[in-house]
Parts: sequence; structure tokens; C-alpha cells
Amino acid sequence: MSGRASGLLTTSLAAALWSLAILPARAHDTTTSWTIVRVGAHEVELKVKIAAEAVWPFVQTVAPGVILEMERLDALRPVFADSAKRMHELSLNGQALVARTGEGRVVEDYLEFQVVYARPRGALLQLEASYLPKLSPEFTAVAS
Repeated sequence: MSGRASGLLTTSLAAALWSLAILPARAHDTTTSWTIVRVGAHEVELKVKIAAEAVWPFVQTVAPGVILEMERLDALRPVFADSAKRMHELSLNGQALVARTGEGRVVEDYLEFQVVYARPRGALLQLEASYLPKLSPEFTAVAS
């Protein structure tokens, strides 16, 4: 999916569950993010892996002026947690769900974000990648 089309990634969890195919890994691809959606009995978990340099403009919209310094990773945990909660919007029948937890960590030159929502019952869930409009038009996102 391209950031050019609309700048937003909107997909349903139902579609994501059907597309659980194994995708080829791209080493050090700074123009792609991977979102894994796990639906459990009581929660929905989103895990995002994205190049740090690609997502940093989005992180700075959450915490203006923040600088990624490896020596200060512990101090950045609250910024990563807040960023994780804002990367995607999960909604049910047009009503946004509130994330229960969010966290982020640095893995080599990537940032990995994890956010957990209570699993709602009922209708179709929708997932919107709020961070995509802040990235380059060449950027792609993969959800599974």
C-alpha cells in the first residue's frame, strides 16, 4: 500500500487475518514498515517494525524536539509509549478504541512499537495507520 494514494492505510482486521501469508523479509529497508495484528481472546495487539529514520518525523509530532540518542533510551520510553498508542487508530463501528498499553524499543536501526487494546465484541474492526501521512510518498506499509 502506498502513502501516495491517500496517505492512510485503512484495512479491516478481518482482511488482515485472511492475509496471514509469509512475506519476504527486506533487510534494512527504510521505506517499509511491518504491522502484525494479533487477535487474542481478550485483546488485540499491534506490533510495528519501522526504520528509525523513517518514523522519527512522526515521533517528533508526538514529542516536538525530541532527539534519538542511544545513551538516553530509558528517558525516551514515555515518548515511545505515547508514539505507539498514536501510530494506529483502531475503531469499531466508527468509534475509536483506547489503547490499554503502548511501548517502543530500539532494535538495531529500527524502532519496534507494540500497543494493546481490549478486544471488543461484535462488528467489524478498522485499522488506520495515522503515521503514514508524515512519511515520504515512496513509503510502503505491510499489515498481516
